[in-house]
Amino acid sequence: TSSGDNNTNQEVVEDENKKIKQPQFKVINMVVSAIKLDAEIEIVDEDSLIVSATDITVVDNSSLRVVYESSIPAGDTSAFISSANLTPDTEYTIIAKATYKIDELEYTKSFVNKIFRTEALGVTFEKSYATVNSITVGIKRKSYSDVTSVVISIYDSKGGKLDYKGVDFSKSDNVEVTFEGLDKNTDYKVVMHDVLCDGVVVEEGYSEEKN
Repeated sequence: TSSGDNNTNQEVVEDENKKIKQPQFKVINMVVSAIKLDAEIEIVDEDSLIVSATDITVVDNSSLRVVYESSIPAGDTSAFISSANLTPDTEYTIIAKATYKIDELEYTKSFVNKIFRTEALGVTFEKSYATVNSITVGIKRKSYSDVTSVVISIYDSKGGKLDYKGVDFSKSDNVEVTFEGLDKNTDYKVVMHDVLCDGVVVEEGYSEEKN
């Protein structure tokens, strides 16, 4: 999903001899998944007003952290963005800033301020059932999810890792794993991590845990 202002409205400045058209920037061919962004910025500068490189950033709106940055020289008519280190279900802004000159006066402007949100991972897990010495966990993948595998680990109350199971969704969107040899009347923590999504392991130490 995406929203925001592409700043495509053309501004016209009256001159003695002609109408001067300010540069236009437009985000096109934008594809967003849980962790990836691929997009192109189309630049139209009919009167060659841009005098600086165009600086492009992608910013995490909650932390204001820059997660992607690049620069293209003046005169280029397009810029490509490709990032595979985003966080699932998170809002970001694409910013493209450049300086242009009219009548020997320079102006710096953010020509693109486009907000978008990454998709959720689309994978959940719950305890299916337990016996006196085992716990079975059910893992479900939603139809839209790009996740192909995860790892489920179990920890004791002191944080010690007892066992782990790899989960592959190539044959089914619903998988169960069982941890055996556990003590009765004991608390354990189950964690999902090492999530492989769209061919990339989700970074930022993503994990989800349940007791």
